[in-house]
Amino acid sequence: MHLAGYIEVAESQAHPGRSFQNNVAAPLVMLEAMVRHGVRGLVFSSTAAVYGESEAVPIPEDARLLPVNAYGGSKLMFEQLLDWYGLLHGLRTVRFRYFNVAGA
Repeated sequence: MHLAGYIEVAESQAHPGRSFQNNVAAPLVMLEAMVRHGVRGLVFSSTAAVYGESEAVPIPEDARLLPVNAYGGSKLMFEQLLDWYGLLHGLRTVRFRYFNVAGA
């Protein structure tokens, strides 16, 4: 399970490099280690921020992915890495896209 990452939208806008480093680059190192050690599955705590401005409530899972901030963008980038690792290395993933589950 991957539950780590920066979660604050305002911080991601003020310091986007930190969010991309912590939410994309560092987990990429984890993916490489998983491949090396034969780990084939991952549960990822993503965010509903990957949808951007919702067009419907509740948001359907297949809604358009169009984040409006660096936080949502960083989470979507990692989800895209998961897609590639699934295709190229057989990594199976589950992604949970939800809003702030426990408060900021």
